[in-house]
Amino acid sequence: MSISTGRRAIAATLTAMTLIAPLTAPAAAVATELSASSTVTTTTATSGISLVPDSARRPKASTVVPGRVALRARDFTVRQVLGFDSGQSPLQPAAGGQYCDTSNNGATGLEPTPLGGRQWSWYATDGSVGTTHVVTAWADGDGALADLAHDTGACRFDTAGVEDYAVTLADHDAFAATYRVGEVHTAVHTVLVRNTLVSVTVDDWTGALDEAAEAQRLAERSAKVVARTRLP
Repeated sequence: MSISTGRRAIAATLTAMTLIAPLTAPAAAVATELSASSTVTTTTATSGISLVPDSARRPKASTVVPGRVALRARDFTVRQVLGFDSGQSPLQPAAGGQYCDTSNNGATGLEPTPLGGRQWSWYATDGSVGTTHVVTAWADGDGALADLAHDTGACRFDTAGVEDYAVTLADHDAFAATYRVGEVHTAVHTVLVRNTLVSVTVDDWTGALDEAAEAQRLAERSAKVVARTRLP
């Protein structure tokens, strides 16, 4: 697969799995609708998947995720630039790569959702690597991690629509998985800090790095910062 608009659209599908604004790069074809009185819906040109929890399930409480927990450009093995920052919003998946439309992702719509969250998407300008970093605060972090590991939360991985999906780690304070879509190899790593999930998803188009090791390293780096905050 060449570095092209089509591949970059796949990047948007895999990495910008929520929210209020599209990636400005790498040329993500994302349309977002957001209003206080209507259902929040995000769709992609490549899949037509709705990616954001509907408005009826918005959490009543709100927890602020401080900006200092974000990764920095110097943290990445392959140089990347920031393409998207969601700002404060509880409308987040537990990890990049999930989608949140309960009408067709197998969820009931009654599953717990975050009390607060923030998401950042990064990309290499040569199109080789993309990274999604999601930090979400929960009333029950153990339950949120278990839902992520068992794919039973409000937001879920499309395990039937990807290739070689495999959970590589699931214990009391961490989760990891890998999968593939065409030539794009993806790794997810999540660390539980108290009741906060710190997740990093790395998409690798060209074999530029070990995506599983990179996701783990970045998630653990961010988790150390989260541990020093007042997040629950």
